[in-house]
Amino acid sequence: DASEYEALRGTVRPLDDYSNTYIGLHCPGCIPGDASEYKYGEYQYVCSSEEIVARRCFSSIDTYQLFNMSADPYELHNVYASAPPPILAALKARLRRYYPCRGAACP
Repeated sequence: DASEYEALRGTVRPLDDYSNTYIGLHCPGCIPGDASEYKYGEYQYVCSSEEIVARRCFSSIDTYQLFNMSADPYELHNVYASAPPPILAALKARLRRYYPCRGAACP
């Protein structure tokens, strides 16, 4: 909406640190057959104001993070590189369903 765009007009991320431009989810028990609690994030270093408002910023991901909060509650070990592909696919799909939604449109 126009008021959101006006608030961001002229902004091109990163504002002060690359880690500020990310989307993520905390997902306890969301993988069928896996009771683990996951925290998943995708980071893109640069997003324009228009991309942020239109919720289409994250098309060129620079960094991924995945923490198994059940095994590593202090988020000390990023397990993205060693995670099973089905878990990564499920988390990415879930994040992509949530990222563009608003209010009652969210799953």
